[in-house]
Amino acid sequence: MAQAVSGFRIRIVGSEEARRRMDEVSAKLYEAAHEVCSISAVRLRGRIIRNIESTFGFTKSRVPRPKTNRLSRAVRAWSETGPGGARVVAGVAALAPYARIQEFGGRTAAHFIAAKNKLSLRWIAPEFVGPIQLTKRGKPTRTGNAGAFRFAKWVLHPGSEIPARPYFRPAVEVEKDRFAGDLRARFSTILRSP
Repeated sequence: MAQAVSGFRIRIVGSEEARRRMDEVSAKLYEAAHEVCSISAVRLRGRIIRNIESTFGFTKSRVPRPKTNRLSRAVRAWSETGPGGARVVAGVAALAPYARIQEFGGRTAAHFIAAKNKLSLRWIAPEFVGPIQLTKRGKPTRTGNAGAFRFAKWVLHPGSEIPARPYFRPAVEVEKDRFAGDLRARFSTILRSP
């Protein structure tokens, strides 16, 4: 029993040129994606820091500025390429230990507070009602014969209820459309170029 084998060859003229052009376009798209992701990550970091400063820092209503600005300093942006250049990864993260509870709110756990630099802790008792004056150095002092201050070597703090003060999510909402538009514009420019 004989089998009939039929075959044919098709040769496309210019296929090597088409392949070379596709590789060029692919490399340009990859470079554009990496650049747009890097720029967007840095821009998002800047917006997050501005949100932190407006939420926790000086505002028109004279809200006191945080002492250390640690949350702003803990916001990091990065971009990297995947293995073999197969993907582009960019990210922004708030690395302060309390970043999550500030963003989403929550309750802190009960914890001990002990005197570190002095012999005892000192605070104004919450049940104290009366005028408080500030010394020349800006520290509170009691007036009259009321016992405004309490002292202890350590205390058990019951924990605090921290309200949600979003600073990260609003920045992402503002920047995501801008990122998509920038990426779309760059890709369109590359794909339309001769």
